[in-house]
Amino acid sequence: MKIKILIISLLILLLIACSEKSNMKVNSKNSTNDIQNNIEAEEENTTMFFYISKDDYINVRESPKGKILFKINGHGGEIYYWQFLGKDGN
Repeated sequence: MKIKILIISLLILLLIACSEKSNMKVNSKNSTNDIQNNIEAEEENTTMFFYISKDDYINVRESPKGKILFKINGHGGEIYYWQFLGKDGN
């Protein structure tokens, strides 16, 4: 569970860093099914798809209202930038 939280945190940070570079494309492939070595990512219009294993995936995208929307294996959630960065929302 801690590994999934760490992966999600890193992916959200990556989305924030790449949101200004919408033309950036990232493709990384590996032939093994090891969760640490089998991460494949593509960015299309600030939507990033991460395939961790055959059955596990994460979809992360940026919303115009300052939210980061994500789905883990089809179950969604959202977080505001200031919540993720630990800042007060006031």
